[in-house]
Amino acid sequence: MRVGAVALGALLFVLVLVLSLAYVARRAEAAIDRGCESVVVSVDWDRSRAARVSGVVVRVGYPASLEMPSSGNPDSSKDRVALLTGTSGGLFDAVPRDSDHDGRKDVVSIGLITQGIGPGPFARLRFDCAPGMAPAKAAEITCTADVADESGSVPSSCSVALAAE
Repeated sequence: MRVGAVALGALLFVLVLVLSLAYVARRAEAAIDRGCESVVVSVDWDRSRAARVSGVVVRVGYPASLEMPSSGNPDSSKDRVALLTGTSGGLFDAVPRDSDHDGRKDVVSIGLITQGIGPGPFARLRFDCAPGMAPAKAAEITCTADVADESGSVPSSCSVALAAE
């Protein structure tokens, strides 16, 4: 009888431990899920002028509720940006900066120079959420694009959409 009570006590202990770990893991996952936003930036241009281009720079402005971590010298956020162009090679970087000189980075410039860049989804950006702030709305994230082919500047536009995680 004593062995049965010890076994039951051990079983209850393990059950409580497993449930506690599951609770902690779910809370950590929830914190991570709330901790970032991903957006997809798409670019379009005058296709009668150029079906494909060789250079695209987009500047994505974001509100104080989002942060774009960066590292290195020079400062880069390349590990937070995935190109969606389907091209390979070339020169690529993503550099956050403080556009209004208030001490907070609020724009990330993403540049790609390579042959054969087509219109459509250009890049996916993964932001961190600033602590204690409400999540960003898509309308708070802006973009401008500069597109070029061998002849020079091509009239262009860009758009931003929140991405499914």
